[in-house]
Amino acid sequence: MQFDKTDKPSPIYVGSGKEMFEGDFITFSLDLTHIEQLSEWFNKGNNGKTYVQLKVQRKRETDQWGKTHSVQIDQFKPKPQTGEAPNTEQRFSQEQAEEKMFSDGSIGFS
Repeated sequence: MQFDKTDKPSPIYVGSGKEMFEGDFITFSLDLTHIEQLSEWFNKGNNGKTYVQLKVQRKRETDQWGKTHSVQIDQFKPKPQTGEAPNTEQRFSQEQAEEKMFSDGSIGFS
């Protein structure tokens, strides 16, 4: 698979967060005001549920509200090389990845 960095779209920021408890947690909030406009980034899982991939990234500097991280839509879409089928065996399906994260307690909502 190839990814051309010149095709990199502008980030779509949807929230911000704050590092807490010496970095053990990052709490963040999402702005859902214009969520309908972001529907092109939604993925339908094999289980019928709808998902969206997000990236949480540390800010260079803490902002005026004490936020240390930004949240943005993950817009990565790999391009298969011509004449070569993508290797799907190396990747978890979205459903498998979500189930693993929730079942092992590495991610959760309060």
